[in-house]
Amino acid sequence: MTCPNCGNEVTGNLKFCPKCGTPQTVAPYVPPTSQPPAWQLNAPYPPVKPKSRVGKILLIVGIIVVLLVSGIGVAIYFGVRSYIRSSKSSAPYALAESTLRESRRVKDRMGEIKSIGVPLGTYKEEADGTGFAAYVMSVEAEKASGQYIVAMDRMNRRWRIQNAEVQLASGEKVKVVDGPDVTNRDEPSDGEIGGPENLNSNTEKSTNTNEKSRTISGGVLNGKAISLPEPVYPPAARAVHASGTVVVQVTVDEEGKVISAAAISGHPLLKASAVSAAREARFTPTKLSGKLVKVIGTLTYNFEPE
Repeated sequence: MTCPNCGNEVTGNLKFCPKCGTPQTVAPYVPPTSQPPAWQLNAPYPPVKPKSRVGKILLIVGIIVVLLVSGIGVAIYFGVRSYIRSSKSSAPYALAESTLRESRRVKDRMGEIKSIGVPLGTYKEEADGTGFAAYVMSVEAEKASGQYIVAMDRMNRRWRIQNAEVQLASGEKVKVVDGPDVTNRDEPSDGEIGGPENLNSNTEKSTNTNEKSRTISGGVLNGKAISLPEPVYPPAARAVHASGTVVVQVTVDEEGKVISAAAISGHPLLKASAVSAAREARFTPTKLSGKLVKVIGTLTYNFEPE
C-alpha cells in the first residue's frame, strides 16, 4: 500500500504511515466465492438428453409374454391330464386294453405288456346305445415295442372291436383279433334289450322273422340309398393321415332301415366311423314278388385327408 501523502510504502496492516503519520485506509477483506469466472456466466448450458423408455417397455413386454406362456403351459398340462383321465376311464379303452393284454398272439410275439401309452383318438356314445371309438397308443413289451391301433363300434350298448393290431417298430403287424368281437357291454336297464333273457327272446324273434322273410343280395347300395350320411373323419385317423376306402356290409330290413353293419375292409382307424355312418343310411323298401324282403349289400366310403 502507498501513502497518499508522502508516497511511502506502507506494509502490513498499519493504520498510519510511519514516515508522515498520515492515516491509511485499509480495503475491507472480501472472501473468495465459488462463483464461476465472468466468461463462464454467459456461456450456454448443454441440452439435457431425455431418458429412453425403450428398456422399460421391453421389460414390461417380456413380463407379459412370460405370464402368457406360463398360463398356456398350465392350461395344456391340466387339459392333457383331464383327457388322459377321461379316456382311460372309458368303457372302450378298458375293452381295448384288456383285449391287448389277453391276446395270445401278442404274448407269443411281444411277451408280457409292460406299459401302454396315452390313447390318442376319440370315442362317442349315443343315447340309443350306438357309438364308435378309435385309438392309437404306444405299447412297450418284453420282446418288442410298437403302436397299438384299435377301432370299435357300439350297438345295443355293447362295445365291439372291429379291428385291432399292433404295428411293431420293424414294420411287422400282429393281429390282436381276427374280426368283430363282442367282449364288453354296458349294463342294460330293466326291460331293455341286452340282458340274457331279452337276448334269447330277441334271437328267437329274429329266427322266426327270417323264416317268414326272404333276404336277397343287393350288391353295392350307395346309389340306392335315399339318405346316406357322410362319415366323420376321426381325429386319430387325421393325426396319422389315414385315408382310403372302407367297405361296410349292411343288412337292410323290410322298412329300409339298416339293422346290422360291419366293416369288411379299410384302414382300422376309419372303420368305426364308416360303420356308424352306415347305420344311419335309409333305403326304399324292396319288394320281391309283391312281398317286402331284406337286402344284404355293401356301402363304400372314401376318406381323404383334408
